[in-house]
Amino acid sequence: MNMFRRILVPLDGSQTAEAVLRLAVPIARAVGSSVELLHVIPDRKSLARMGPEDPLDWRMSSRRAHEYLAGPARMLAEAGVASESRIEEGGPAEIIVRILQSGEHGLVAMTPHGRGGTGELSLGCTAGAVLLHAPSSLLLVPPLPDDARVRRIVVPVDGSPRAEWAMDLAFHLADSLRAELQLVHALVRPNRFGILPGDQEQDEVSRHFCQANRTAAVRFMAQLQDRHSPRDIRIEGRILEANGDVSGRLLEDAEASGADLVVLSAHGHDESVGWRLGAVPLRFLLAATVPTLLMQDFTKPKGSARPDAPHLNR
Repeated sequence: MNMFRRILVPLDGSQTAEAVLRLAVPIARAVGSSVELLHVIPDRKSLARMGPEDPLDWRMSSRRAHEYLAGPARMLAEAGVASESRIEEGGPAEIIVRILQSGEHGLVAMTPHGRGGTGELSLGCTAGAVLLHAPSSLLLVPPLPDDARVRRIVVPVDGSPRAEWAMDLAFHLADSLRAELQLVHALVRPNRFGILPGDQEQDEVSRHFCQANRTAAVRFMAQLQDRHSPRDIRIEGRILEANGDVSGRLLEDAEASGADLVVLSAHGHDESVGWRLGAVPLRFLLAATVPTLLMQDFTKPKGSARPDAPHLNR
């Protein structure tokens, strides 16, 4: 399965950024991808604004960058993953997005915060810009312990083709990494119109709606388990009561279940979405405290100000 031809891994010299490799490497091996290591250094114009330009300083910075990437490259080679190293000049977010827009990378793996630290926000400026503007899938990895490995994969499902497409990868990763797979569906009670309290008839309709959705979700997850039963994968399914905050409930469940990786689609049922990701995945990633792989399912044509209609890349 070669869903991602190449994986881009931006590194800024921090241990937090390098920890991304603890998940990027096993995923690359599982899907047969190569890795391109990226390090961005300030361009000469930026250095000139800070003081008199010194060509020697710039050349030394470039040399140190190549020497720095040699370490991760050796680690990838020892793990059996083909890799290349790349040095670019400019702003990290702009460079990463520009590289991804070339279409040569199916996935970018990065940390929410790099050398700049965590601050008060769950997502740093660079990761936020990549999330909102890059056309590729995104693996977002918060700080991990040295012995981190993928033992439990959580996949939110809503019955949509997009969510099912993301599950194809999740099942493959679970099979390759010998991980447990947990399917979760967030059940939301419909909102009443207006501010007046509802009557008994409205409550009955709401209960019937929720029960029908619960039954359909249980049946759907059972079908998935049957479809993949020949594989030696432990699969569990559960229904969550969301009470309106779907992303918050999914994140709470992922943390409580000890998820090592969450795999979710950039879009769910809403096929009219004209943005790179829907509201639930966006809110989830903005607050995520567990490694999350966002599966992107549509691209933006060159010269277009608006993304094209989503399409599946099976």
